[in-house]
Amino acid sequence: MKTKNIIFILMPCLFLISCDKPELYTQVVTKIEAKVENASKYSNVVEVILMAHNGSFYEFVELARGDWNGEGFSVELPEMVDTKYLHSLINVSGYYMTIINPPSTVSISNKNVKVDNVAFFGVDKDDNVVTRFYPIEIDNDGYGQDVYCTYVDSDVTISGYTKRKNDTFAWTEYDNARYSGDVMFVSFDKITTNYSIKWEKGWNVWTFSRFGDTKTNTATEKWAPATISRIKWYSAEDLWTGNRNQQMSNH
Repeated sequence: MKTKNIIFILMPCLFLISCDKPELYTQVVTKIEAKVENASKYSNVVEVILMAHNGSFYEFVELARGDWNGEGFSVELPEMVDTKYLHSLINVSGYYMTIINPPSTVSISNKNVKVDNVAFFGVDKDDNVVTRFYPIEIDNDGYGQDVYCTYVDSDVTISGYTKRKNDTFAWTEYDNARYSGDVMFVSFDKITTNYSIKWEKGWNVWTFSRFGDTKTNTATEKWAPATISRIKWYSAEDLWTGNRNQQMSNH
């Protein structure tokens, strides 16, 4: 059941792509140029900081900075990321780019690969954080899927699926994201996660989606390549106000 019917005004948002890739690949990028929705609300932003996780889901370290241009930002991605900011793909950290105890139904070509996601924080002239910016891919049905910009220290292909039972998710009124204050907890009997990812050493852009069906009490998650042309950028505040449709269906 969709709780909101949102009409999006399409505005261009670009990741600069290093080269063309087959469909299985995520997009390999070297620079990000983003046009932010409702950018005029953030006129006090002067720079956007590229932040990596620093050994904790809630702790970050600066990797790079880019200028705010009034409508969005541009930031060069560092060619290398210090290994102390990376973690193993297979572990129990709980990050979205983590696989815990992969079963035989999942194929991982390089189980020693190390990865990390980055976040984008807009700051004012005094270096105070004004907001965080999120890339979201809008699909053909108007649903928003989380987009991640992930650094990997070597090539890896991940394919297959996992299944688990009796899991509870924090769900918002508009979709699967974790940004709204109006959070409800939904339990599913069966959850399937599908993997179709091929990352190359460097920066890769991909999506994590989650669709739930309350009638059958099942949910499906997917790691998949991002479609650059469908990516839009939002501030955390705009996401909190429910700017995306819900990804849970009753039919």
